[in-house]
Amino acid sequence: MTFSTNIPIYEHDLRDIFRMFAPVFCLPLDIRLNYYDGGGCEVKIGEKTYKYVLFTGGVLKKELKKRLYLSLSDFLGATLPWGSLTGIRPTKIAYKYLYDGGRTENIAKMLQDEYYVSPKKAQLIAKIVKNQTEFLQNIFPNERARTPGVFDGLSGYVNLYVHIPFCPARCSYCSFVSIPREKNETLLKEYIALLCRDIVQTLDLIKRQNKKILSAYVGGGTPTVLNCEEMDALLSAVGSIDEVGEGKEYTVEAGRPDTITAEKLEVLKKHGVTRVCVNPQTFNDKTLAAIERSHDAASVVKAFNLCRDYGFDVNMDLIAGLPGEGVKDFENSLNFAVALKPENLTVHTLSMKKGSKFHGAGIENEKNLLKANVDAQDMVDLAYNTLKNVSYVPYYLYRQKETAQNLENTGYSLAGKFSINNITVMEETVFVYACGAGAISKNVRGGVITRLAELRDVGLYIKEFDKRLAKKLDFLGGGG
Repeated sequence: MTFSTNIPIYEHDLRDIFRMFAPVFCLPLDIRLNYYDGGGCEVKIGEKTYKYVLFTGGVLKKELKKRLYLSLSDFLGATLPWGSLTGIRPTKIAYKYLYDGGRTENIAKMLQDEYYVSPKKAQLIAKIVKNQTEFLQNIFPNERARTPGVFDGLSGYVNLYVHIPFCPARCSYCSFVSIPREKNETLLKEYIALLCRDIVQTLDLIKRQNKKILSAYVGGGTPTVLNCEEMDALLSAVGSIDEVGEGKEYTVEAGRPDTITAEKLEVLKKHGVTRVCVNPQTFNDKTLAAIERSHDAASVVKAFNLCRDYGFDVNMDLIAGLPGEGVKDFENSLNFAVALKPENLTVHTLSMKKGSKFHGAGIENEKNLLKANVDAQDMVDLAYNTLKNVSYVPYYLYRQKETAQNLENTGYSLAGKFSINNITVMEETVFVYACGAGAISKNVRGGVITRLAELRDVGLYIKEFDKRLAKKLDFLGGGG
C-alpha cells in the first residue's frame, strides 16, 4: 500500500491513518486523498473513489482524517479499535470535550460518534477520566477541576525526573537510551558525577521558584544497575521530597529483577523512596530468554517479595503480544502477577519502536510479527476483565505507533494506590524538571506545552554538560 495527498500540510497526520491499516492489510494498492477548496475531498483506493462534502464548521485536519479512515474501513471491511484517533493521549480529547461543556456521562458516545472509537475503548476512556478526576480531587480537595489540564492550581508543583541510561543488557523490544554497564564503567562514573550536579542545580531552581515537588521518579534504563555507593550518591543529590496529601511519591525503576538486592533496597529506603518498579514483562521463561532478559520468572517473584519485605509499593509491567506467546501464555503471566498483587499493573501492547532490535530486524519481519499477533486484543480484554474482578481499576492510558492491532497501554491500580506521576506525566498537567541524557523537561502553562530534550548520547551529554545545563535552567526558569 502506498499513500499520497495534494495537501502536504496534513500529510504526516493522514499517513498515520494509512499506517494503522497498512501493517495488517498489506495490499498492493495506491491510495490518494485529494482536497478541494470548495469544501470537499475524495479518497481513491485502487480503482474505487469515495467522495465527501466536509463539515465546514469542523477542524480540517480532523475531518480529512475521518474521511480517510471511513474510506479504508469500508474498502477493507475492517474497523480499528481506536477509530480515526492517532494521538498518544486519547484522554485529552475527553477532557477537552468536558472543558467545552460536555457531560461526563456522554464521553463514550462522543468518542464513538466523532472518531468511530469502538464502544469498549470509548467506555474505557470515560472510566479513566472519572477515576483520575476523583483521585486528584481527593488529593487536592480545594482545587477546582477543569480541562484540558485536569486541574487548576497545580502550577506550584513540578515532577522531578532523573534518567539513568544504563542497563545490564538491552532487551529486544526496547527503544530507550540504554547502554550496557559492562565495558562502560568509566563512562558511567563520569555520567553519575555530572548527573548529580545537574540534579542539585535543578533542585536549587525549584527552591528559588518556591515550587514543590509533586513526585520524583528515577527511571531508565535500569537505575538499579548502579551499585550501592553510586545509588547512595545519586539519591543523596535528590534528597527528600515534599509531602503531597497524605503521603509522598518517590519512585525508582528496578525493572530488571536481576539487579535488585537487599543492600540496594536498604539504600532506597534510607532516602525515602516509596515505590519500586519490578517489570517482568512476561512470566514465561522461554519468552524471557527470547527477548534477551537475563533472568527467569522465579527471579521476579524473589525480587518482588524482597521489595515487599522493605515496605515498598510495587509497580509492575506486562507486555501483550510478545513473539511466540498466545492467550494462554499471557494468561499465565497475568495470573502470576495477580497472585503477587502489586499496587500498580500496567499492561502494554507490543510496539515495534524505532531503535529496538525488533524494528531493526527489518520491515518485513516487523510486519510479520504484527500480523502474526492476532491474539493481542484478546489478551488486552482478558487483562481488563481479570483485573476488574480482583479490585484493580484502570487509571491511565496512552498509545504508541506500530503497536500490535493498534492497541494501547493501560495502567491499573488497587484503590488508593494510583501513581500521581503516571497521571500527571501522561496527561501533561504539571511541569517536568528532567535531569540526565535523553530526559525531557516540560513547561505546562495555559494548555500550551513546550519541551526541551537533553542529548540522548551520553558522551555528548558529558561533553556539552555546562552549555546544556544552562540552556535547561533558562528554559525552566522561563516558567517562573
